[in-house]
Amino acid sequence: MLRVLFHPILVEINLPPDLPNAPIPLELRHVTTERSDAVFTGGDQAVAIATLLDPPTDSAHLHLDLRPLGINIYDDLSGLHVGNNLFSGNVVERAAVAINLA
Repeated sequence: MLRVLFHPILVEINLPPDLPNAPIPLELRHVTTERSDAVFTGGDQAVAIATLLDPPTDSAHLHLDLRPLGINIYDDLSGLHVGNNLFSGNVVERAAVAINLA
């Protein structure tokens, strides 16, 4: 559904076609620089911002708020909110998938 690619940095968001609360039509646009990629809705709400921290190690910071897409996943100072769950202080390294909701 969401992944961060490197070389160049890019946020990919693929939503399932049957997502119940997704805005119709779904319009996403990217604003990209050499070290970051941000994804916005047609209403200029940021849903994902990836910033490259250390190019040699492919380390990035990801800010996420999928609520404008109808998915209750977002981060704030408390941690990563997934539905009613909160992930705080976690580190994901060398993993293809951080959280699988399937």
